[in-house]
Amino acid sequence: MTRICFALLAFLLSLVAAGRRASADVSPYVSFSARLATADGTPIDGMRRIRFAVYAAETGGTALWSEESDVMVRGGFAYHPMGSEMAFDPALFRNGALYLEIAVGAEVFTPRLGLTSVPYALQASEALFADEADHAVEADHALSADNATTLGGLAASAYQRRVGATCAAGSSIRAIAADGTVTCEIDDDTNAGGTITGVTAGTGLSGGGTSGSVTVSANTAYLQRRVASCAVNSSIRAIAEDGSVTCEPDTDTDTNTDTAFSTCVWAQATGGMSAPVSLNVYCPSGKYPISGGCYGGATSSYVRRSSPSGGYGGAPMYGVSGWYCEFGAGHSDNSAFALCCSHY
Repeated sequence: MTRICFALLAFLLSLVAAGRRASADVSPYVSFSARLATADGTPIDGMRRIRFAVYAAETGGTALWSEESDVMVRGGFAYHPMGSEMAFDPALFRNGALYLEIAVGAEVFTPRLGLTSVPYALQASEALFADEADHAVEADHALSADNATTLGGLAASAYQRRVGATCAAGSSIRAIAADGTVTCEIDDDTNAGGTITGVTAGTGLSGGGTSGSVTVSANTAYLQRRVASCAVNSSIRAIAEDGSVTCEPDTDTDTNTDTAFSTCVWAQATGGMSAPVSLNVYCPSGKYPISGGCYGGATSSYVRRSSPSGGYGGAPMYGVSGWYCEFGAGHSDNSAFALCCSHY
């Protein structure tokens, strides 16, 4: 049987240090040392398989943490940094009383060892409770501190207690005190729809107002509704304010109210006799005379009349085919001419 004397040197746990120091400054291991000897007191030498386990009870229960390691024993002295095989969770040490069980090979030693704290800890990456933290070398994380001079480098006056108070319906929070209490006031803004204080109907509009439900409509005495249409072969005679129309049939059957002329040519007729003579000059087919004239020959002559052929003194152009001239007797080389044009 093996005898064993234990010495738990220290518990040094680490978390990620926030702020001023890195967690590398704090060892993540718990140092374990022991003296191993046979039943007659002879120190043991050589490699031994040792199992370490932490329980919440002196006997029975389930291990909260455990690891095994091959430990070299020299002259009966054994040393092992617990946590080097299976890292410690700092939350493990928030569970109250804890007990360490040691097994060398298949031999389990009893009773389990109660874990106790070291007298002084110059640095703790996480402190469970600190009633007074005025003089702490460094505490990166404190779960609970009844009195702390500063928190995160800021005084208590820099922080706001959680706001848990509420205001009644129809009132709002006006101020929040440092202890989280609130000051309420009644809502006096009756314009829940926004900041509009009135709607004025402009040109062409009607309605508007300064309170309640406001509507705006088109003023048909000023604005014209979209205009309707009339059927084919009818025209709009009147338009009402609402855009409706009064139609009437088209009664103008004259589709050619204007006359235009084109492709004009000159036509001429000549002649001479001893007696008074008359000459008619006729336009080509499809053309009509719009003007004309008479010319006496080389001898002295006079023109008695000239007019469109078919009437004296200016007969209507439509239906007239030429130009008429009458000369005195005894004259020769007389001419009648007309300007003949097409029209549409």
